[in-house]
Amino acid sequence: LLHEFEVELHQPLGLVLRQLPSSKTPATAASAAGVEVADVSEGGSAFASGVVRAGDLVVATSGTVGDALWQKSNLEGVLSSISTRLALQPSVRLRLQRKHMLGPWASELFQIARGERSASLSPAARTSLRMQRRDLSRGVLTGDDVLDAIRDLAVEAMLSTGRRRPNQQARRYAEGVQLERILRRLRGCRIPLNPRLTTSGMSAALRVSEPALAIAFFDQLHADGGKADTTVYTTLIKTYAAAGRVSEALAVEQRMNAEQVPLSVLSYNTLMAVCARAGDRRGMLDYFEAITEKGLRPTVSSWNVVLNFCAKLPAKRSLVQTESILRRMRERGVAPDAVSYTAHASACISSDDFEGLERIMLTVEEEDVKPDTVLLNTLLSGFAKSRRWQPAISILSAWAEKGVQTDATSYAHALRACVNARVPSAATKVVRQIKEAGFRPDARVYSMLLSAYAKAGKLRASLTILRQMRTEGVRPSGHIYAGLMEACLVVDRPQTAIELFEQMKAQGIAADVVSYTLLIR
Repeated sequence: LLHEFEVELHQPLGLVLRQLPSSKTPATAASAAGVEVADVSEGGSAFASGVVRAGDLVVATSGTVGDALWQKSNLEGVLSSISTRLALQPSVRLRLQRKHMLGPWASELFQIARGERSASLSPAARTSLRMQRRDLSRGVLTGDDVLDAIRDLAVEAMLSTGRRRPNQQARRYAEGVQLERILRRLRGCRIPLNPRLTTSGMSAALRVSEPALAIAFFDQLHADGGKADTTVYTTLIKTYAAAGRVSEALAVEQRMNAEQVPLSVLSYNTLMAVCARAGDRRGMLDYFEAITEKGLRPTVSSWNVVLNFCAKLPAKRSLVQTESILRRMRERGVAPDAVSYTAHASACISSDDFEGLERIMLTVEEEDVKPDTVLLNTLLSGFAKSRRWQPAISILSAWAEKGVQTDATSYAHALRACVNARVPSAATKVVRQIKEAGFRPDARVYSMLLSAYAKAGKLRASLTILRQMRTEGVRPSGHIYAGLMEACLVVDRPQTAIELFEQMKAQGIAADVVSYTLLIR
């Protein structure tokens, strides 16, 4: 990493300069490699400056008069310029160049951040990191290139924070501690934050549910003398909203205007989302209109904020509103996406318009919209509620083949649709799909499957499921035994139901109200 800086010196300079050896290649003649500072003597202005060190290269000097600097590449030219300048002026300005080499820790951290290496440094890398941290703290390791390189490493380390298994509380806490440590070390090494590093730190803190830490990154940027840009301020809006500080989130707009930082469409979208979550319909629409007033164009994300707000309105009203917004989007040349149709599907479900869910399926296909897991699960939840097992099975298979990521919730909704419709054969097919997808059916899944067979009066099949659970190491729950008891009553086998109840108690499974009610029956 190369760092150039300038220094003003007066007599005596206290510098010992030397010509570096010429470099020769087969294709060229000898050429001067530059003039190096061989030594810095105490008592000279170079030593007093505290910035000139042995090994620095002199790349330019002051001219005889004026402030312009002239490039020099040989010792004779440098000495001549310095002596001529000092004969006429009290000081001379030098431009120096310093080369820094980051230790092996830098490359290893870069590999770790990119997932190319396990998250641990080698002993040699740890040693070099400790040494160079001391150099940074003492100001020995300096220069914009050095600072930028270390900032880039910090950004790379932050990019993966909060993206792995976000639902694990312990993992989030550990990553929050790591982020705080990064910020503390940046302070300790006197590395000022820039907008890119600040945004990365704030975003990572939000991903691990630490808005206070995100605010600390923002405050540090200002403490370091930096200025927030549009992206930083937009992230600050999200941060205050995540912390529940709605008024402060909305006040960021005034701060941006005062500092003449332009708001982007994303900034307005974020402000809209803050208002929407607070139930402020008027505020949300005002920010939506401001996008156009500022000469910008609302994006599909802008419209989706309004759609999601309307989807949460009372039943029939939500459906009318989302249909109207989708129509206006198309009229203005904005194509709805998966998020748009997820909001509309939610409105259909709350309004009991289950035919609307199948229309959404067809529209997504006709408009070549790329569906996602959230849209899939929303449609499946509606099919489960309305007992529409056939479209549930169909969309689950068709969209999985298209590459839509299915999860345990997807299969649970499809299974519930089959159970509610009392189609045990279809429920069995879904359980088979669960296994093929790499998921392990748990007691909840088997409870729903058994319920489908029990309600259909298929006792033998229900008992087969119980044996299958035991074979797979899944411990039956009280719901499982309740389902089996219900199957016994459907086929008029009360004695078998009593035996199952006793078996459940013998296994230490607590009986609930449902089990006792079935026992009374």
